Amino acid sequence: MTGTDRIRGRATRRDRAVARVKAPVPTSLRAFDPLLRPTGSKVAQLVRTALVLAAAVGLHVFMLTAIFAANRVASSVEPSEKRDDKIEVAIVRPPPPPPPPPVQPPAPADEPEPERAPPPPKKKPKPKKPPKKEPPPPDPTDLPPDPPKTPPKKQPRRIVGLNLESTVQGSGGPSFAIGNTRMGQTGDKAEDAKTVKRLQKTAPTPPPNRKATRIPGSGRGKIGAPKPVGGRSRPAYPKLLRAQNIEGNVTVEVRIDEQGKVKSVRIVEGSRFKEFEQSALAAARKQRWEPATQGGRPIPYTLTYTYRFRITD
Repeated sequence: MTGTDRIRGRATRRDRAVARVKAPVPTSLRAFDPLLRPTGSKVAQLVRTALVLAAAVGLHVFMLTAIFAANRVASSVEPSEKRDDKIEVAIVRPPPPPPPPPVQPPAPADEPEPERAPPPPKKKPKPKKPPKKEPPPPDPTDLPPDPPKTPPKKQPRRIVGLNLESTVQGSGGPSFAIGNTRMGQTGDKAEDAKTVKRLQKTAPTPPPNRKATRIPGSGRGKIGAPKPVGGRSRPAYPKLLRAQNIEGNVTVEVRIDEQGKVKSVRIVEGSRFKEFEQSALAAARKQRWEPATQGGRPIPYTLTYTYRFRITD
């Protein structure tokens, strides 16, 4: 595809786009096409390209020459002042070692050695005194007589009831043992009633008995617990808790009237999840009961039971 064909194709697409625009495009804008290239011969285009390249090469040569010239000028300039900094080096030598101690000459062999003083005499230990002799114990015949022992006080004998030895044979009849207590052991022989003493009262006197005004349960009869009608209702298992495999227990207290209707329901022992409690309350309210009876007559009754929520149910 030549350049002329591309220009025609652009013009066609541009006219098609302009035709779709609702607002008319001014002529000044339609005459301007940024994609149009300048027209001219190939020789003119080559000349322009050569001039651009020559200008670029000349600019680069000029920049390099200026850089080299600046480096030469900088290297030829010497500093105006020169400094000679002297460095002093100090040599530190270690101090000389101390002289050796003088050696004393040995003593001549002819001189006698000085006599040593004798050691002090050791002190003799003092003799121990003999222990004092204790006097011998007195003769048993000289000991004073033992003090007389006081005999223990004789406690009064406790007598309890009848003994086999209290019976006799003959026409005189049996002999009964009498007493004032039931504690102790039975004596072998019966004692005279005149010699028996009374014991002191230690326990408080019990209060007198009172007459009963009524007998509990009298005339009412046996109580029969209420029974669920159609079996015990099962609460609905919450779907969210079943999906999470969560189980629980809820204990409720139900008050039932004489007609077997549920008057009130309350939770005695709840669960950690309110869904279980709500389901248990709803099931307890829907439950129908046969009323409790006492002596064949219906009575109100309060019942407590537990709903168990299990995955296997």
